[in-house]
Amino acid sequence: MEKFDPGTLIDPSFILGMVIGAMLIPALKSTTSLTVSYFLRIGLGFFYYRRSNFPDIISITLNIFYRDRNGRLCLGVDTLVGDHLLHEVFRNPYVAYKVRTASALTTVAMPLLRFDLPAKRKRFRRFARLFGANKADLSRRRRLRAKRYAQVYNPLISLAGQYLTNEGAALQAVGVPCRIFRFVVSATYERGIPERDQHHRCMLTLEEALLDLPAECPHVLHPQHAVRFQTIRRLAELYRQAPWKFGILELRVPLSQLKERERYAND
Repeated sequence: MEKFDPGTLIDPSFILGMVIGAMLIPALKSTTSLTVSYFLRIGLGFFYYRRSNFPDIISITLNIFYRDRNGRLCLGVDTLVGDHLLHEVFRNPYVAYKVRTASALTTVAMPLLRFDLPAKRKRFRRFARLFGANKADLSRRRRLRAKRYAQVYNPLISLAGQYLTNEGAALQAVGVPCRIFRFVVSATYERGIPERDQHHRCMLTLEEALLDLPAECPHVLHPQHAVRFQTIRRLAELYRQAPWKFGILELRVPLSQLKERERYAND
């Protein structure tokens, strides 16, 4: 009687195929997913590129009202913080999501991001009351919607303060006399600007200048800045009506530097 040899039941090529398959299949899956993800990002980027619309990007700009050597009032725009992705500025994913969705509600006449819009669907309110949400709970939710402005503006103020307020605050802390200037922080999404990409822009405007705007557009160096003046005028109206929808950044300037500014203005 012949002896049983287990090796005759195992095909070496079959074992080799299993080993190669176990190594290649995960690699193929990973490569396929990366390729699909790459082309999806390219397609989405091309879609935003054609529309000049980038709702995932935010920057911080400074609106400057000044007078030139001829005494003519001018409007300048400067970038304080370059383009950042929303999730880089807002560490809370839900806050970044609310900022992104709020941009869809902006228009040319309403560039400010709004987070306190009441629910327009009565069915939703009735459905919420079935699960125990009474009128008091709904009023509490309205107050929570108002607090969303602070959750949005606090990261923006912190980011802008790194470039503006650190030196002045340290000087005042050691006893250097300083004057405090208040800048109004506005989270906007401008639309209707020709030949310019649309994305989130956090604008800083001196409160004194915002509340005392000229009747006509000042001299601008670029035609696109004329649209910016219309945006600032609309923000001034909203700031007078509801200042809690904006943020405030305080800038401390030493009095010695202000004397130099007065000397330059008198020359």
